[in-house]
Amino acid sequence: MERKNSEMQMFLREMYYPLRIGISQEERKKEQPLLIDMDILFETMQNKKQKIEQTIDYREVQKKIALFLKKKEYLLVEAVTDDIAAFLLQQFPKMKKIQKTCWKPRALAKQKVKSVGIQITKMR
Repeated sequence: MERKNSEMQMFLREMYYPLRIGISQEERKKEQPLLIDMDILFETMQNKKQKIEQTIDYREVQKKIALFLKKKEYLLVEAVTDDIAAFLLQQFPKMKKIQKTCWKPRALAKQKVKSVGIQITKMR
């Protein structure tokens, strides 16, 4: 029986990671919430037998991000966004394209801005 390849898009929404991030030392003194939305395009075989090996395990994606960010500190949301995307493409060979948004929900709360963030698209 011939198997056909398919492209699929997986999404993960509002993943929460506490992170020391900010330009000033004052801002990085304590962890701030970093939220991540992600769309992942990947190629897979028809998966009628429902085997996890033929897809990308979204739990593994989440776990790998958490381990990657553990004990890290960033100045810019741009840097953490780019680093995570590059890391995931390295860790998951089936990934073809990642579109990712990272944002800090309270970065400009005093200015009455709900959140600020960066979106990046990386392809293999």
